[in-house]
Amino acid sequence: MEASDWTDSISLKAPFSLSWPVRLFDLALLWLERSRQRAALGRLDERLLRDIGCNRASAVAESDKPFWQE
Repeated sequence: MEASDWTDSISLKAPFSLSWPVRLFDLALLWLERSRQRAALGRLDERLLRDIGCNRASAVAESDKPFWQE
């Protein structure tokens, strides 16, 4: 049996092979980061928003979203 025979059958889909506590922890980290980024976006002034190609209305709309919503 060659190495490629058995490695071809290994599934590399990590989310399905991870246990539920690991997936839950990853989700919590995602939500925390999303919350931090939205808060930072809400604190940007007009000049910085213009630099990133955003306006105040869309920044407020994004920063007002709950952390669990994409």
